Amino acid sequence: MATFLSRLGRFSYRRRWLVALLWVVLLVGAGVLAGRAPAAPPNDFSMPGTEAPPRPVRSSSRC
Repeated sequence: MATFLSRLGRFSYRRRWLVALLWVVLLVGAGVLAGRAPAAPPNDFSMPGTEAPPRPVRSSSRC
């Protein structure tokens, strides 16, 4: 693993403009894909015939 990381670091240093360009392309591509993603589904889920339970009555005096 150390040999791989050493070679990757050496490659990245020697060709730093290429590596920087690849990062920019990767980030722009991720932004484009995020922009094309479908919208989130709405949060207005309801089932006809099921009402919420009544709220408990609170007393006017506090403990």
